[in-house]
Amino acid sequence: MSSFVTEPNRPNRLVPAKQKDKDYHIKHGRWILNGINSDKHKLFQIKSLVNWHFYKGNQWIFDEDLEAFLMDESGDVKNRIKFVENLVRPMVEQYVGTAINMDFNAKAMSVSEGAATRREEELKNLKFWDTVARATEGTPLNAQIKEDNPLIGDDQNETDENFNTFYYDKYERAINRLVKFIWDNNEIDKLKPEIAKHLALSGIAILKGYEQNGHQKWDIVDPMRFIFDPTAKKPDLSDSQYWGEYHNYMATELYERFQHNSTSELQTLEDYSNNPISFGQTNGEYFDVVGVEEGRVPVFELCWRDSDLHEYGWVLDKYGYECFARVDDPEGEYNMNDVIMPNDPKRVAKLKGKRTKKIYVDLLRYVAFVPSELTGGDGEREDICLGYGELPYQERNMLDISNVEPPYKIRTWAYHHGEILSPVEDVISPQRFLNRVLSVAEQQVNNSRGAGTILDKHMIDTQGGEEEVLKNMNQSKPIFVNAKGNMSNSVGTYDMTMGRSADALFGIVGQMRSIIQNVSGVNEAMQGTQGGKREAVGVTNAMINRGTVMQEPFYFAVSDVLLSAAQSMAKQGKQIYAESKKRLASIVGDEYAQDIIITKNMMLEEFRVFIKRTAPDDEIRIYNQQTLVALLGNQIIDPEAFQKFYGGAEVDDVQAAVRESYNRKVLTEREMAKVQQEQMAQENAGMAQEQNMEAEFQATAADVERRQAVEDRDANNKAQIDTVNARGRAKTEGDREKNRPLL
Repeated sequence: MSSFVTEPNRPNRLVPAKQKDKDYHIKHGRWILNGINSDKHKLFQIKSLVNWHFYKGNQWIFDEDLEAFLMDESGDVKNRIKFVENLVRPMVEQYVGTAINMDFNAKAMSVSEGAATRREEELKNLKFWDTVARATEGTPLNAQIKEDNPLIGDDQNETDENFNTFYYDKYERAINRLVKFIWDNNEIDKLKPEIAKHLALSGIAILKGYEQNGHQKWDIVDPMRFIFDPTAKKPDLSDSQYWGEYHNYMATELYERFQHNSTSELQTLEDYSNNPISFGQTNGEYFDVVGVEEGRVPVFELCWRDSDLHEYGWVLDKYGYECFARVDDPEGEYNMNDVIMPNDPKRVAKLKGKRTKKIYVDLLRYVAFVPSELTGGDGEREDICLGYGELPYQERNMLDISNVEPPYKIRTWAYHHGEILSPVEDVISPQRFLNRVLSVAEQQVNNSRGAGTILDKHMIDTQGGEEEVLKNMNQSKPIFVNAKGNMSNSVGTYDMTMGRSADALFGIVGQMRSIIQNVSGVNEAMQGTQGGKREAVGVTNAMINRGTVMQEPFYFAVSDVLLSAAQSMAKQGKQIYAESKKRLASIVGDEYAQDIIITKNMMLEEFRVFIKRTAPDDEIRIYNQQTLVALLGNQIIDPEAFQKFYGGAEVDDVQAAVRESYNRKVLTEREMAKVQQEQMAQENAGMAQEQNMEAEFQATAADVERRQAVEDRDANNKAQIDTVNARGRAKTEGDREKNRPLL
């Protein structure tokens, strides 16, 4: 076993949190190191080591192969070589190659009550303004309302349809952009080959997420250096009591990662990295497997499920829902002043007449330390504890306070009660048998000679001698001998060429290849090395389909571990980047930083991430760009949106282009309608003015005619009066003449 002392008894996890000091964490860490003593953990390491040796071609490693097969009873070496036809490597490379070609698309979706509430509030707000807009039809206020709310349609049904089509949750879009940034920043796609290789050789793939310098970082953990709980039941080991790893850090990497403050301990680590031989000895079964690398410092990083007692009560969240939350955290979202009595009688009964309740909550604690046996030996130095306490940025499910996710994202190929299986295991024995057969066949080839005739020298004719006999044999001429009638005992043949036994051996080799391919599912049809032109297409397709079905659990495991990592990006990632909006803005740009709105309210959001296999990113980008071109040609999007989103061409960008174009189209149509209304009003006003002027002109002309008629009538009347007066005067003058007296 390892050279350091482990803790046989686990420390009491029920002690108050204030008493869980450095000594508590060190003891818990040493208790976890007992896990490397278990038979299942040893068997896992041995099988992983054997599989790795077979992968790299070092396949003659078992004593029964070396001693019983390559040596005789006296211990002398037989005339055999360690012949290897490595069928393990093509099998693993086929897994790795296919995994490289697999592309994934992660999509986050909010499953919190707040997401549904935000949607309802947004729809309620839109309906309110829709009602106001209809009540103020024809007023300047109506135009302003429609300008601010472009989803308002001609009627209520159109408004609802527009909302259902173009509504999107700003938090979901923010988290999806954040997940994509973390994915690209850590180059997760480049980790797929190593994930597939570990899964094929060890049967387990492990990713670890953590915070460093304000960023979420992801590393692959070597399975042979991983410490797991063999009592776990789930294939992702999420129900384990503990997890851990043995890591050989560069000294500088160690200083940056843990930021340790003890100068003397840092100097010890620096001295150890320069000359580890002068320090403690790392011997034993465990270190014989994992090894200690020169110039690096061995560190154990361990975490476990712990339990702390906290006070909880019922409070109202910002959406008005009752939720059971912690109220004794000074930096928490709620405190004792927020506690309410719930409406549900069952919830009240569980409180037993009190306003709050103290409960034990599941959480993760960790310790990173260098055992004193490695740095001091014989107890000359104490353990160097690089960090301990509650694990930072824990992935807690906001909908379930008793559920916390480990920092290790794990998926096994086949797992049952602590035993981890790998796809390569089943081909080890057939591979060994194949190597043995080939070694025997090689021995026969090496020992093979030619075939010829055997002649008794006493029967050769002395006149020509042996030279004449050989000459006639080479020319296929008759040979004359002096056998005196006794040919059967004087002439014979020898044959030391490879016979049927060698052919049988090579036939067995072909059968063993088929057995290995049938067991692994990686057959010649999938590798493109099967048969000739006359091979039936149906047979080839059947072999490909069969191999694909057998390999599907492998690729499901690859996608599942990547899904778990993406889920952590949506949970742990938002906690990390919520503390530095400036860094986030400098990374993604100010425009996208406006979308990534990470606030305290968002911290309470629960996101569920979905992941699926897709085409390569380049093909998707080209397809989306072609989609934008088609949408532009059909006038579904406008040139402004096309120019803005063509370069990125993500799926969200295509959707955003349609939304923005629709909004601008609605606004443009409303502006045009407004301008047309103004133009029509102006035209109507001009026509009314012209009509008024025409009416005034006609009225004036009528008045002139009326006045002229009056004047003409008055003149006519005056003329008639003057005529009557003239007649009257003439009559009067005549009468006057008649009545004038005579002189």
